[in-house]
Amino acid sequence: MKVIVFSGGVGTRFWPASRKKFPKQFHAVVGKRSLLQSRVDSLVTQFKVEDIFISTNSDYVDEVKDQLPGIPFENIIAEPMMKDTAAAVGYAVVKMQDRFGEQEPLAILWSDHIVKKPEIFLESLKIADKLVLEQNKFVLLAVPPRYPSSEKGYIKTTNRIKQYSPHIGIYKFEKFVEKPDIETAKEYIIDGNYYWNPGYLVATPELIMQKYKEFAPEIHNGLIKIADNINSDKLEEIEMKVFESLEKVAIDYVVSENLESDDALVVVSKMDWSDVGDWFGLKEALEEDASDVITKGNVLDKNSEDCLIYNYSDKALVTTLNLNNMIVVVTDDAVLVCNKDDMGEVKKMVKGFDNTKYAEFQ
Repeated sequence: MKVIVFSGGVGTRFWPASRKKFPKQFHAVVGKRSLLQSRVDSLVTQFKVEDIFISTNSDYVDEVKDQLPGIPFENIIAEPMMKDTAAAVGYAVVKMQDRFGEQEPLAILWSDHIVKKPEIFLESLKIADKLVLEQNKFVLLAVPPRYPSSEKGYIKTTNRIKQYSPHIGIYKFEKFVEKPDIETAKEYIIDGNYYWNPGYLVATPELIMQKYKEFAPEIHNGLIKIADNINSDKLEEIEMKVFESLEKVAIDYVVSENLESDDALVVVSKMDWSDVGDWFGLKEALEEDASDVITKGNVLDKNSEDCLIYNYSDKALVTTLNLNNMIVVVTDDAVLVCNKDDMGEVKKMVKGFDNTKYAEFQ
């Protein structure tokens, strides 16, 4: 199995720490290693470095090289331009298929997540690899939900096929549900057959490309054009033209939501996973209790509850008093202060900087 870690997003919901020039996956959000470095640190304990690949935007190749000097340069896949995850995954799959054939299992992973029990995560990947080879199906990794959320995708399962350990079980797949409303999410918790979808899947290039052909034919045609010209001296020009024409769409809408019950199996893994897509997600990942105040940097807080206060500035002291349910993030040139429940508005706000005097802060 080859493992692909996708690390090309901008991470707008993590503003103001995450910027176009230096997005969140390159930040040391927890500890001294960046999110990307932490993900690879875990993987190299079970996989050879030559089997680990990093997919990123061409603008970030130098940063990936600097942060991961042990990864071979030829294992860095540089997307011609940002076109969301369907294009990014498809492009990486085409590159991998050219090198390793259409039957080599590929693990699709993301760099901006926290996994507190990496040994369970790695064991789950090994099990998924074995299942793909044996049954020629997609294998989705899923995690038990800790609370009802309208910001996460869910995987519905049916019968449990096998319990590998107290931490890992294999289930039949029924369907994928993207971001239900909060009342539906509460029903999912009660039902007990719905699990959070961290977006991790293992499949062969053949299986993945079949879904693209059926449900995203324009993207598929562009990828085939790249594949047909993989050894052409005009490949770079062809790739750029293809990407310019591609629709911006997430991989979930091309593959996950179009999986039939017989297409996939689910490995439910108690890996203690958290998506740090925004500051709320980071707070939830690090807290022991919902009332905790999570801080980083030079912060002096008195009597606050349920807050995240991050100070990236070496010059400033951040002082907070009697806050509740708040996010405070300070960098050298920008400050974010908002209610924890309003994190969904941050991306819209930063997008609104386009073509204004604030564009330099994106």
